[in-house]
Amino acid sequence: MEKIRCTVGILTYNSGVTLRRALESVKDFSEIIVNDGGSTDDTLSIAEEYGARVIVQDGVCKNADGTLKDFSCAKNQLLRAARNDWFLVIDSDEAISEGLCGEIRQLVMSEDTAHVYNVPIRIILDGKEIKYSSNYPGYQHRFFNKKSAAHFEKPVHEKVTYDTIRYTPRTLTHPWYVFTTRDEMTHYLRSTKKYIDMEARKGVDQPFGEYLRFSVWGNILKSAKIVVKALYIYLRHGGRDTLPVRAELGRALYPLVVLGEFTCLQWKRLIKNSTPSARGILSVHRKESASKTICFFGIYDPMYARARVLREGFRIHGYNVVECCVDPAIGALKKFGALYGRYRALPEKQFDHVIVMFPGHSVVWLARLLFGKNIIFDAFVSLYNTEVEDRKRHRKGSIAAHYYSFLDRSAVGMAWGVLLDTNAHIEYFAKRYRVAREKFVRVFVGTTTDLFYPGMQVTPGPFTVHFHGGYSPLQGAKYIVAAAGILKDKGIRFSMIGDGQEYRDARSFAQTHNIDTIEFIPRVALAELGGYIQKSSIVLGVFGVTSKTAMVIPNKIYEALACGKPVITADTPAAAELLKDTQSALLVPPGDPEALARAIMTLRSDDVLRDRIAEKGHEIFLAEATPKVIVGNILKQLPHHV
Repeated sequence: MEKIRCTVGILTYNSGVTLRRALESVKDFSEIIVNDGGSTDDTLSIAEEYGARVIVQDGVCKNADGTLKDFSCAKNQLLRAARNDWFLVIDSDEAISEGLCGEIRQLVMSEDTAHVYNVPIRIILDGKEIKYSSNYPGYQHRFFNKKSAAHFEKPVHEKVTYDTIRYTPRTLTHPWYVFTTRDEMTHYLRSTKKYIDMEARKGVDQPFGEYLRFSVWGNILKSAKIVVKALYIYLRHGGRDTLPVRAELGRALYPLVVLGEFTCLQWKRLIKNSTPSARGILSVHRKESASKTICFFGIYDPMYARARVLREGFRIHGYNVVECCVDPAIGALKKFGALYGRYRALPEKQFDHVIVMFPGHSVVWLARLLFGKNIIFDAFVSLYNTEVEDRKRHRKGSIAAHYYSFLDRSAVGMAWGVLLDTNAHIEYFAKRYRVAREKFVRVFVGTTTDLFYPGMQVTPGPFTVHFHGGYSPLQGAKYIVAAAGILKDKGIRFSMIGDGQEYRDARSFAQTHNIDTIEFIPRVALAELGGYIQKSSIVLGVFGVTSKTAMVIPNKIYEALACGKPVITADTPAAAELLKDTQSALLVPPGDPEALARAIMTLRSDDVLRDRIAEKGHEIFLAEATPKVIVGNILKQLPHHV
């Protein structure tokens, strides 16, 4: 039977005792990813036995002693590494039922549009299913499609948030199983001690009003609901097929114990800092916490490379990243109402700063109205330059050209600071729109190391030159195809992934000139690109002759550098900001297929040079273009606001 096209994500740490059961229940899924926290038992060998892909938990998700401090952080790492759109998450001591497996198979094969599903829980106590519990039905968003912009939030007792405007959750019938023992449930509070501590500490920065409303009354009400529900179950079913009384009592006491721990932490800080009142100390800590909160705002895809890099970078630097966004594919007018609706739904509207994410040129004004003047605009590119000068979709002087120029100028004018990817881009904006250069901050594109990194196994094969992109004029795909024609008798294979404006022309040129050494591959998921890059010998950048080519360093170059692959790209002012010819890359004249062909042959014939360029390029990436470094540079250049 065909595998289910869904990724299963599992967190592990010395989980050898229970992991086999979990993996056995999901063996019919096409991809299993284990995010391990440094297991020393047989966890990794069991994962390998079931064909799971193992990744290592990011250090930003951990405490100094190596223990996991943020479960959402680790689960988002799984989500980013997933190669399928559909995603299922379970713990290493859990399993899914055969019925749930069947339900998921049907949904993945169907044209489903719900994209977010609640899954009910069932507890297995010493091998016996518990039919009645105050925890039932215990619905959780365990199964969803990444198109719903779903991601995990909260360090402990994490929850899935998603685009609630476009997607309404549905409920599945069959459960996922939690396996436990009578000893664990009888000593429930002892078993959950670390979660109590984590939950108490996560809310220590609440202001006094929120402390009373959510921590005091909220936890008391939660405890009371458990008691009432448990009493009803025992009175109706007489203790048959139920949890032990001490287990339900432990669940009822859990919120109160968290409240007690939290209150003790607050008073310890009160005494230590000698503040006059509980209100005072909670307000102080709220202020400190707020200085580490940032909002991403706009009409962007949360999984787009730029968003992933900035999100990870700010989190590494200790920021709580709140995202207020809608799908960029939403209608031109609907996006404003939808975005305002997401803003209204935010529980907290006061942020240290707001970044209007790319492509946000048309909504900077809305951010200015909602958040005030101290907003940062991640312009990334000029719409006028992209649509008029590069892609030539509109002629200069047309109404559309004036519209794009207006969007560029007004967005830059309303923002306090503007992020651009190169100094060459900054010079363009400063000159064209007569804006002080000091308003701009150069922020390299970069990439994340969860998807792009060296060390993957490379299958032996022909010398392969890799390219991926959108076939816009700045890419210069026609020059790559022409270079392939020059080298078609040299035993070199070309892999070109993607489609776009000049795709048909490039493919037609290859067919007309009988160039059969190129494999044209449709767009692939971002998570799959790393595998294609790793299988290649060389990665190509951009070679167009447009003005935009001279101003950008595209994603593909950073991704290649992150994977430790040698790069050939056009010799432009932008490229020179990061790369040096014959040291960290080979730079060739734009629009020159002969020069590109010579550069490819140079690297093919000189293994030492190829390895040296790859190694130096990777060093450049680590020093200049990781999320941590990129956001660190932003913080240094915007010290008064972020």
